[in-house]
Amino acid sequence: RITRVGKILRATHLDELPQVWNILRGEMDLIGPRPVPFQLYAFYQEAIPNYDMRHVLKPGVTGLAQIQLGYTTTLDGEMRKWAYDMEYLTKVDVLTDTHILVRTLWLLV
Repeated sequence: RITRVGKILRATHLDELPQVWNILRGEMDLIGPRPVPFQLYAFYQEAIPNYDMRHVLKPGVTGLAQIQLGYTTTLDGEMRKWAYDMEYLTKVDVLTDTHILVRTLWLLV
């Protein structure tokens, strides 16, 4: 059950704010593959070949998969997110990161 405050935090994406601490500690990047809920990870790892390849990079607050697909927890959705993560892995550069950041900000507004 989510409280009224929780609904506001989620709607304004302020529930993501603690991840700034993870970035400052070097545990996450601003841009990279989004972390998967722990309870789904083993399932996806078994169902999607080479799923662990997404961990070559640090997890990110936003990424190519997020701007293309948004939130999903279905196997089909996760396979599509994995494909976007692999695409991002092949072209990590400042221009791509800038594009992802601008698109993320645009989607938030």
